Amino acid sequence: MGSSLLLYGSKKLYKQYVFYRGFGTNPIVNSSKHYNQDLILYILANMLKTIRKEVGLNDFNNISDVEALAFFVNDADNNPNIKIKFYKARYQFQMVRLEIFLIDVIKFVHFKKYIIQ
Repeated sequence: MGSSLLLYGSKKLYKQYVFYRGFGTNPIVNSSKHYNQDLILYILANMLKTIRKEVGLNDFNNISDVEALAFFVNDADNNPNIKIKFYKARYQFQMVRLEIFLIDVIKFVHFKKYIIQ
């Protein structure tokens, strides 16, 4: 799947896929207080929505995040508890990404790539 996304997917979709692949093994993510195993399903649902947007199904064929998740999880669209977990996962995912970004800033990762070149 990775090689197909590299050839045909957008930059945004490929970055989502790379983040999805390294999500479970990243020590920064695993040590985050916002980490949850259910976030992997949330990332997968985001990738599906991005694919739909890229093939042109965005204007009148919108689906919610929970409906995208319902593709993989039984009764996700009809269960209010799963919807609440999903909205909580959205917040947790953003906080994990913010923590990774802040650690990169603290370690000057973005500046070092210009110095090395």
